[in-house]
Amino acid sequence: MANKKYGDILKDLRLGIVSGKLPPGSHLPTRIQLKKRFDASNQTIQVAMNSLIRDGFVWTNRSGGTIVAENPPHLCRYGLVSSIPFSESRFMSTMQQAAMKLADERECSFTYYCYENGHINSEGYKRLIADVESHRVAGLIFLTPPFHLDGTPVLLQSGLPRVSNCGHGMKEGVANIYFDHQLFLVKATDHLVKIGRKRIAMIGGYLNREDMEKDISYLMGRKVSRPLLTQNCTPWYSWSAHQAALLLMGLSEKERPDALIIRDDHLVEAATEGLANADVRIPEDMTIVAHSNFPDRATSCVPVTRLGLDCEDMIRRDVECLKAQRQGSHVQLRTNMPAVFESEIISTRTGAGRQVAEDMRHVAGYGRQERGLRLTVSA
Repeated sequence: MANKKYGDILKDLRLGIVSGKLPPGSHLPTRIQLKKRFDASNQTIQVAMNSLIRDGFVWTNRSGGTIVAENPPHLCRYGLVSSIPFSESRFMSTMQQAAMKLADERECSFTYYCYENGHINSEGYKRLIADVESHRVAGLIFLTPPFHLDGTPVLLQSGLPRVSNCGHGMKEGVANIYFDHQLFLVKATDHLVKIGRKRIAMIGGYLNREDMEKDISYLMGRKVSRPLLTQNCTPWYSWSAHQAALLLMGLSEKERPDALIIRDDHLVEAATEGLANADVRIPEDMTIVAHSNFPDRATSCVPVTRLGLDCEDMIRRDVECLKAQRQGSHVQLRTNMPAVFESEIISTRTGAGRQVAEDMRHVAGYGRQERGLRLTVSA
């Protein structure tokens, strides 16, 4: 009976807070009032209060009153949701870092859920379900398609704002803020054509043949490539990018590419090491555009121009979208994140200009001392 009364008290007070009946800064009913309403003991009431305090819904003052927190979790705590460990993806680990930075700048917090393909015994899955059911999150940001969460409160609970960053795999009506690799390819190609490159190769981590053929078709339409110059490599076996780079540079002088687009940041280090081993002069013989999830910068063994997604901009847009949903405002269901060059966002990163210059000097020095290459850092 005590457990039931504890649950009733907790549910009633939490519902009052979440619904706005008990807004931030307001006092909860007194212990005497709660004791009379629920016919519960002081100990049972205190257990319920302790649960609300632990979850961040309320706090107590010196006079013994209990007050709704100014930033309760249902308004200020956001969840990043993934079906694979954050450490296995540069995009997801960078989004995690961007969320931590945003939390320092604003009165909000983030929690991270890896639900391991929906396995009901995984800790991340249990926490995700429990936090959604207990209104401990203000909204969810899906970094991978939630294929294994159909039929759960994560996708069914009403009033819970949701936004996806994965571009596909979401139910109709869920806001989608995503990075379109086709826009990345267009901007990279424009840059290379503008500086006079005529044979553009690409190393990519394609998950399906359709996307690869679409990119090949685009480059051929621009008359700057042919199918052999696009090599598909597995991001989780990046050494294949090293071999692909050697293969491309092993072509005849007439067929050898004078530019390379590295489509996946997981492949940057291995691909550029392959170019270094092939004694490619950068940028005389080749200009490289490498994908990045900023502010992360994948290690490069030769100078590259970095182009990609500003994850700090994306997480800010995610949070604004979730806030707008909670306030009942109109939100755009599909938003393409722009592809940006590092030079376009470098002024917004404190000290980033000095760091980039230092990194590039290190790369050039490494090439001269260890590889015997003649490397020049291009703007």
